[in-house]
This record gives sequence, C-alpha cells and structure tokens, in this order.
Amino acid sequence: MVDRAAMKPWRLTVGLVLTCAAALAQPVRPPPAETPGRPPGTPVPTEAPDDDGPAVSADAGAWNLVPLVDAATVIVRGRNLQITAGEVVARLHDASGALEESYATHPELVQELVDRMVADRLLADEARRRGLEADPLVRAAIERALVSRLRALVINPAAELVRPTDDEVRAWYDAHAERFHVPDRRRARLIFLVNRHDAQEVLRLALLKRRGRLVNEFRHLAAEHNDDPHLRSMAGDVRDLTPTPVPGGVELDPAVRAAVFEISHDGDTLSRLVEGHLHDVAGFFIVNLVSRRRGEERTLLAQADWIRLRILMERRVNAERERVASYARARRVVVTPITDVLRFEPGAGLDAGLDAAADAGLDAAADAPRDAPRDAPRDAPRDAPRDAFHNAPRS
Repeated sequence: MVDRAAMKPWRLTVGLVLTCAAALAQPVRPPPAETPGRPPGTPVPTEAPDDDGPAVSADAGAWNLVPLVDAATVIVRGRNLQITAGEVVARLHDASGALEESYATHPELVQELVDRMVADRLLADEARRRGLEADPLVRAAIERALVSRLRALVINPAAELVRPTDDEVRAWYDAHAERFHVPDRRRARLIFLVNRHDAQEVLRLALLKRRGRLVNEFRHLAAEHNDDPHLRSMAGDVRDLTPTPVPGGVELDPAVRAAVFEISHDGDTLSRLVEGHLHDVAGFFIVNLVSRRRGEERTLLAQADWIRLRILMERRVNAERERVASYARARRVVVTPITDVLRFEPGAGLDAGLDAAADAGLDAAADAPRDAPRDAPRDAPRDAPRDAFHNAPRS
C-alpha cells in the first residue's frame, strides 16, 4: 500500500473520484427480458426489495457513474507522474458487475484502487529506469496483453456480428454426435504382464480374501506389478471406456474392452486372465472394474445455447488464424525450424542453458536502439493458434 502521508498534495483532488463513484451512483431498473448478449427468453435476475431501498439489478451496469470533472483533469501529480480522472473512470468501467457494486457502495475501495494505480505507476517507472523493459519476460507479457486487447476490441466482436442460425446449430449438433449421444462409460484398472505364470500369481493376490474381505488393494498391485510403465505410473487407471471405440477415445485390445463390460459390480476383479496386446506386445491382463456411468442422450433443444456459444468460439479462432496468416504473408515472415536452433543434451540441467540464453538476449536488447524494429517472428502473436504460420515460407 502506498504511504498516504507522503501523498497529501493530491489527496483532495482524488476525493472528486470518490464522490463520483459513491454519491452520484444511481440504481437503475433492470433491462427488458431480452438483452443483447443474452439468449432470447432468458429472464434477467433481480434481487428482492429489502428495507434498505429499491431492488437493484443483479446484472453488471446497475450503477451509473457520473464524473464531476473533465476526463483530462489531473488528480494525481508528481515529478514525471500524473494520473487523470479519465484513467480512474476507465478502470472503474472495466470492473465486473460484483466489483462495480462494491466500488459504488464502499468509496474506500475506490481510494484503494487509486492508491494501487499510483503504486503501480511508481514501480513501473522504476522498472523502466532499471532497463527492465528489455527483459524478454516483460516483452512477452506486453505482447500477450496487446494480443488480448486486440481480441477483445477487434477480432472477437467482428466474429460475433452475426448470431448463429438454427440451421448452423443443427448442423453442428449432427456433426458432433459423440458429444450428445454418450454411450455407457466405465473406469477400470488394468495389470498387464507378459509372463503367464506371473500373471496368474498376481491374479491370485487380487482375488485373495480373508474373512470375506480382499487382502490386497488392486491399485497397489497395479502400481507394483505392471510390466507397462505407463499403466504402472497410473496404478493401472483407465477412464471413459466405452463398449465400442469412439473417435478420440481410449485405444484398447477388443478382448480387454469386452472384459471390462463383462464385470457386473464396482470393485470386482474378473476371475480369469484376458489374453491381449498392448502396444503390439502380447501378454495377459488382469481386469478390475472401478465404476460405471450410464449413457446420456442430450437433446438439440437442451444444448442449443451451448452450441451457439461453441460456434462463436470457433469463429473467433478461425478469424484469428486468418488474420495471423494474412499478417505473416504481408510481412514475409520466415521461420527457421527450431531443430536448427537448439537441441537437448545431457548436462547440468535445463535452467543453466536457459539462463545463458536469456542473459544473451537481454544484453542484445539493451544494446539495441529503443526505436529499432523487432525481428519479424517476435512481432507475430505468441499465443495465436499453433497452425497460424501454416502458409508462411520456411527457410
């Protein structure tokens, strides 16, 4: 927190913002039932009236912010430092609905926001004085922030101008049947052993009971006796098994898949070995059923709103890919294959190499003129889709 005693010269001016946020904030009536951005027919939630005053809409925008001064009015000033009323108002407008109401009803929170802005500005100026603007992590963070803002203000709004039609929703529903017609699923634990004698011995341990209770937990046996490293690391856990293979589902020997669905009760272990293959290796499986989930039928009517949101998201992604590819072509971006740039070798560890590379990059950036253009690949969005440079030439 900023030392407020050291900030007395500008404290009175900041009070204008507090008055703006609290004294003149007015509750407004809820919007009509159908609001832009809200699916048609969805009611707007409101709070019931209480003894403190009229009902207030639960949506963001329930308070009017009325500035008392011009946006250019400087409310914080110091040597090479100033913050205007407009900057504070912009931060308030950026707040979420719940936070907006907190600001309107608790002026001290607005004061804390201003103090935080002052502290951030002072610390950022000190970071610049120390040359940290050239730090690769700082540059990457700035680029991510710029990309995020470009998406919010340019790419996403353009992609959402037209609401998905009913025909588009139906087509998406039909094209992704596996999402909406979900078969029975089971979770199992598997032990895979190449040697039959070893498998029979482990099966005996898995079925061994004393006074009607199992002596050994199957997951412990799976973590100890599996010949497959992955199954051993997962204690044999395999999830979302379906009666027949589905796109993107678990690949499993058909005999083992059938054995999982042969077991009737959760926690039971099949009393026989199942011969099968794992990664083209022949062996024997011991199968334990962990749990079952019934299949689901999700109707188009129930999923329509979710599908519309999904279509909008896909539009955003596609729009960004097209923009990135267009920008890359216009700037003739050439990407050197990363295998020509670095490789991994046994040594002192990854951190040592990364530290050396980072130091070299920081030194080079510090020596470069402030207005020197960056290399082309660095200007491209870092978190754009992986195939964004699909059409870019490669050296």
